Amino acid sequence: YEYYFCPALFTHQYSFCWLDLRDLQDKYTKIKNITYFENSRRAALSHIEYAKENPKNFPEYGPIWGLTDCGCPLHSSGFGGHGVLGNDDGTVAVSASGASIMFTPKESIACLRYIYTKYGDKMYDEFGFRNAFNLKTGWFDTNHDMLNKGAMLTAIENYRSGLIWKLFMKNPEVRSALKKAGFRKAVIEKEKQAAPSKFQVSTVLDPMESADNLSTYRDKGASMKAEKVKSEKGNALQVSYDLSGGKWVGFHRPVHYNMSGFAGISFDYYSEGPDNNIEVKVEDAHGSVFGFIFPSSTGNSGWISKNIPFEDMWHFWGGDNKLNLSKVQISFAISKDEGGTGRFVIRNLCKLKKVN
Repeated sequence: YEYYFCPALFTHQYSFCWLDLRDLQDKYTKIKNITYFENSRRAALSHIEYAKENPKNFPEYGPIWGLTDCGCPLHSSGFGGHGVLGNDDGTVAVSASGASIMFTPKESIACLRYIYTKYGDKMYDEFGFRNAFNLKTGWFDTNHDMLNKGAMLTAIENYRSGLIWKLFMKNPEVRSALKKAGFRKAVIEKEKQAAPSKFQVSTVLDPMESADNLSTYRDKGASMKAEKVKSEKGNALQVSYDLSGGKWVGFHRPVHYNMSGFAGISFDYYSEGPDNNIEVKVEDAHGSVFGFIFPSSTGNSGWISKNIPFEDMWHFWGGDNKLNLSKVQISFAISKDEGGTGRFVIRNLCKLKKVN
């Protein structure tokens, strides 16, 4: 789903405990032909789809979904951030799905019922749902997080009756502030039904069959080794890394490609080791860096063909918010989630074209 992104769901929930923006837009949401309410709905749906895909193979992801900041024994402070394309260590807060009930009532109620039915003896007491749990480690929180619980309670009442919205939006200060911030009655244009389309692998940019002429870089404390290896798919480039002491390693060929008229890039990859992140970055001649991040783990899947359309990449940094495809450099990085040692094997970097 396309939406203004933040990994944790609480960022998409808290404003809506009070503000009713279902029928209001500012210039940023008008550009995208959505409201912030729709933006938060898409964020919740994205977490649902992420749980179904379950790239890190955590127990019962799917019926259990939603990641947000919460108590967590795997963080040194006992509390930490969790999110899609962020830190997912298997710790789930009940409020992640619960406080999304105003956006996704059917899915949120199903998740709450699932947790209550299977783990109510550990997760529910006289004060209601406790904070969080991790089925992989067998940890169940004994505490209640008042911020997340408060968000969940107000979200439930907004879903039931809209009471909090009605009371809050009556305030003249709120109406005045929204007007000064540029909010107006939403005008949603009906989107034209797009013809079915698919992406097709096209020209080979780099067979990635060796480490020749490869530029590598790493964070202080991290280490890496790039080398040619043989695989069941022929020769490939293997990057062995150690993120025990540093946060990232990266590599690219010092080559620029003309990607004008093409829709993205494609490659085959295989990865083994701890759960970390693979970052794919495209930099144009103006220094605009766009990219895409996905989990490194391939589990037992073996080789995976990965298509990354440019339209799915987001602006990382530099330049401007438009990617000029006439001259780009493509780079890869492995960044720390769990850390540790692992290897990333890649071959057959190709252009991707869209076929209607």
